[in-house]
Amino acid sequence: MDFLLTDSERHLTTERQLKCQGTAKIELDHISFQPLISREIDWNNVERLRQIFAKDGCQRQDIRNHVTATVSRQQLRRACHAARVTAEELKSHQQQYPRLDFRGSQVQCLHGQHRLKAAEETLAPSDRWWTVDLYLDGLMPKHNLSARTDTRFLDISPDLRIALVDEYANEKAPTDGEVYRKIRQYQHESNALFQNRWWSRLSPNKAKRLRQLTSQDNTHLCAAFDALLAIPGLWNGMSLGSLNTVMALKCDEVGFLHCCLSIF
Repeated sequence: MDFLLTDSERHLTTERQLKCQGTAKIELDHISFQPLISREIDWNNVERLRQIFAKDGCQRQDIRNHVTATVSRQQLRRACHAARVTAEELKSHQQQYPRLDFRGSQVQCLHGQHRLKAAEETLAPSDRWWTVDLYLDGLMPKHNLSARTDTRFLDISPDLRIALVDEYANEKAPTDGEVYRKIRQYQHESNALFQNRWWSRLSPNKAKRLRQLTSQDNTHLCAAFDALLAIPGLWNGMSLGSLNTVMALKCDEVGFLHCCLSIF
């Protein structure tokens, strides 16, 4: 499926697979913000979120409410060792996320400062943690570098930082076509964490229709859609809620999609 991704998406996919280390519960005091990314605090927004948290709860483990942060390999290894958590367990995608202690080091959060500020004002002092998806900001300490080290992967790239902020912040609702492309991409990568993040953006009806499309009964139609994934501009008009109408027609939609592919 690599040929269905743009060059930029392929590069980000490779880097994300290298850098994504899993998910953990982390104390709010152990989370700081990237100085070049952090925005000025909007206290009206903090108060709005605080009221929501007070009424409905923080729902910290809901995948839609995770924040993402970078951490050095050395700091992560030390925290996992102290918690007796293996790298495999950290990536297991289970709801019982381990609790890691980054006292004295802190992880660098890419977004979410308003929700974390609201959480500070809502949660009890003994319960002030948040769910964080962790990414490496470097492969090894600088003094361990050799002349053969591939420096492309020493620090998380600006493009990946932007992509992570966009995907996690969820400030603008994505189109159905964007959701379809992302879900299919992460299914190919066997990336359950990001699959679930994009599935969570669909209504129950749209999720049902997409599962029908990817079922065995519609293998050829789904394959035809996938053949167009490398053309991002085609997908803005996709409506997942209308897929049942398309599938019920039983017309030669596969041939039509292949015709589109031959044109582009």
